[in-house]
Amino acid sequence: MRFQPLIFLSSLSLIVLANGVALTSAKANSVVYATVKQDLPTEEVPEDDAPAGDAPVVIEGSLEPGDNVLSSDGSLYDEHPLDGVTGQTITITLESPDFDTYLFLIGPDGNVVSENDDISADNLNSELTVTLEADGVYTIVANGFDSQSQGSYTLTITTSP
Repeated sequence: MRFQPLIFLSSLSLIVLANGVALTSAKANSVVYATVKQDLPTEEVPEDDAPAGDAPVVIEGSLEPGDNVLSSDGSLYDEHPLDGVTGQTITITLESPDFDTYLFLIGPDGNVVSENDDISADNLNSELTVTLEADGVYTIVANGFDSQSQGSYTLTITTSP
């Protein structure tokens, strides 16, 4: 095992789930130390013991001045790449105590796969459940409903095989 410093002009973090899904997120001008492991042993899991899905991935973030801005409405947004596999079902939830959330999922082809404003009339958080139709890198867009939306948020991603 060795440690390799990585310097990014934009931010990056990487989470790889047991089923091969990788989720990245980062902040600008950061230094990241990566652990590099080679020749990791693999072990087959009997079908009866296979988990139903991975544990949820939770990302704490914030929309703040200096973030990306949608040209259509002036609202702030963060992007979170997600490596997906055809047939995989994902549920993405975006919650904030500070603003009315808006959530997009963009496919590997650059088109919007799905979007959501409010979970319900009484719940201003956002949630999507999607079965992926192609392998590739999807982009989760954490956004606010309007240009005044700022503050902290929690993004939760749950996958099913």
